[in-house]
Amino acid sequence: DIKKTLNDEKELLLYENEIKEKEADVKQKNHLYDSINEAIKNELFQAKKCINDIKENKLDYKKGLRLASIFYAI
Repeated sequence: DIKKTLNDEKELLLYENEIKEKEADVKQKNHLYDSINEAIKNELFQAKKCINDIKENKLDYKKGLRLASIFYAI
């Protein structure tokens, strides 16, 4: 009976550790995504501005698309 209890506890600890590892992985990925998002925020804003200029100001379509593509590529 004690052996079964110990095995059950061992199994629970293994699952708990697995969950903690997955949580740490998710936190690390979220931090990475947040860092990437922060790094490209300005370029994304500029690209959106170019696209809006195409719509609102009838900016030359090809020129605006090129500018937006450049900002997305950065």
